[in-house]
Amino acid sequence: MPNAQPITEAMAIRAGHPQLTGAELGALLLDHTARGVYRGGFHFIAYVGNDCKMEGRNHVGSHDFGVCQIDAEAHTFTVTWDNGWEHTTTRAYRVGDEVRFYDADTGALRNTFSSFQKGRHALDIWS
Repeated sequence: MPNAQPITEAMAIRAGHPQLTGAELGALLLDHTARGVYRGGFHFIAYVGNDCKMEGRNHVGSHDFGVCQIDAEAHTFTVTWDNGWEHTTTRAYRVGDEVRFYDADTGALRNTFSSFQKGRHALDIWS
């Protein structure tokens, strides 16, 4: 996880970082391959389809499938994985060139997406 601030949702709000709306989340995530880091320092790459079906891989070789839901009213992103990855509901904020996702219940930083590519790309974590 990046060490730079803000590490909680409250800190992101105080610093004036904009929250992404549900519509912005859809435009950013659907039919995109994203790279980032999640809790524990795990690097990952994931594809989110237009149908909200997902596939992801991390740097230690774990591979999972899941589904997402974007709530346009609550501006949240919920992910449910099939094989043991953590299920999450988060709110997203643009912090510089990254999008940071904070737990909707606790406000703790869950993960950071640092790059997005339109369409489905190989889930090669190191490319």
